[in-house]
Amino acid sequence: MSGAIGRDISGMTLREVLWCYEGVSYERWMGSAAVMSAIYNSQRAKVSDKVWSFVDFHPAHAADRKGRTGKQVVQSTQQWFAPEEVQWLPGHDPGVTDGR
Repeated sequence: MSGAIGRDISGMTLREVLWCYEGVSYERWMGSAAVMSAIYNSQRAKVSDKVWSFVDFHPAHAADRKGRTGKQVVQSTQQWFAPEEVQWLPGHDPGVTDGR
């Protein structure tokens, strides 16, 4: 039986099938993203326009380009200080969850 990964999976574990599927999916997206970046780059009007790469169109790399929110930065650096060293304004303590 061969499906989305294009090979026989009868002797593979579920983990190996998942690895193969992720690899094939990544490779297919890489090809599509390369074509999209080539189309965009061929339509650049000026030399100063951005040169696009396949990474700009590949969904697996979208999370790498997304920056962290300020709250996430504060929460990650909060462990550097003793609890009494930092005083938060009322309602701005990142340790308190207020539904946002």
